[in-house]
Amino acid sequence: MLALTSLLALATGCTGSAGAPAVGPTAGAETTTDELCPADLPGLAARSAGIRGGGALVLTTNREHVYELRHRMRRFAEEHRDAAGERARTALERGETAEDAAVIDASMVRVVEVPRGARLEVRPRNVERVGALRSELRSDARDLSAGVCPLALTIGR
Repeated sequence: MLALTSLLALATGCTGSAGAPAVGPTAGAETTTDELCPADLPGLAARSAGIRGGGALVLTTNREHVYELRHRMRRFAEEHRDAAGERARTALERGETAEDAAVIDASMVRVVEVPRGARLEVRPRNVERVGALRSELRSDARDLSAGVCPLALTIGR
């Protein structure tokens, strides 16, 4: 979806490969880009917004697709949290301190319901990344409004 891969890479310092499924550490289920990216939803409108300490992507759609849009955004946020937890566990297994592992989980992502859609809020822990994050969100909003998912949605595996 978004250059959500880029968005999260920006916020968390992780990268992914295009076209690969994101694999959640729980239940072993795979989530593909098509399952998370809302660009295919009829009536999708996307815009970026600045929020305190970060940026947001505000997505709205036709009434009959609101549930699906919110569901996809919640899944995305869950995938992000799962990936962050996995990175922290890996860091601890390598003998890094808990403090080092906490730095790896470098952003907070949450979904807020808005009329006819959802707002995906991203706040990097490193405030120096806020400007770049907001710029990426503006680009992502343009792409999504055009019906395009700029990069495969892989969440830092």
